[in-house]
Amino acid sequence: MLCLQVSSLNAKKKKTKIDTKRSIALPVKAVKETSNGPSYIADLRVLNAKEMTLACSVCRSYVSHVKSQLKESSKNTPVDMEVTVGWRMDERKKINYQTSDSHLLDIFDQQQVCNTYKTSENMDQCDKYGLCTPVPIQGKMNETIMSRCKIFVEDYEDEITEYIRSDYIHEPNDDFKFCKTINACKGREPPIRKNVKKKKNKNSAEKKKKKKKKKRKKKKKKK
Repeated sequence: MLCLQVSSLNAKKKKTKIDTKRSIALPVKAVKETSNGPSYIADLRVLNAKEMTLACSVCRSYVSHVKSQLKESSKNTPVDMEVTVGWRMDERKKINYQTSDSHLLDIFDQQQVCNTYKTSENMDQCDKYGLCTPVPIQGKMNETIMSRCKIFVEDYEDEITEYIRSDYIHEPNDDFKFCKTINACKGREPPIRKNVKKKKNKNSAEKKKKKKKKKRKKKKKKK
């Protein structure tokens, strides 16, 4: 009888230790998607306005930096360099090295993108209609945006790879188009920024030519 009582007490003790609410294999945390993209960039805002977010600007800056790092890392390789992919003979094909898995793995796995990423001094904070207000990026906000780069690249590695291999990567506002696919950007595409420096240089060169012509005319009149 004593043995039975002791064994029943031990069983009760064991039962109390088991946490039935928690599963043995913990699930991987899923990214919380919002109407403004993933929550970890959708909740970024400088102005105290819930309807506005830095999500679009932050997403675009991450994506454009990936693109710039691809170019930077493939500077020492020929533009038309190709690599063979596929294990079976009938499946083998040649693709450009810049968009190959081996090149992309080097960039993503070594965190080359986020280790070299820097925020800009100002970013646009936008509402759900795509109306934006420029805001300064300083202090903790600057650190937060930089730290969330790794999360973004890891979560959207497959989507970014597809974007890199797509045709629209060479189009204007390609980063905006990508970010729109994950709901980070809203509204119409922003106007294409023209190179203002080139215009200034052209204008200054034209002015110099005009001045020279005037001087020549004056010299001829004096003669």
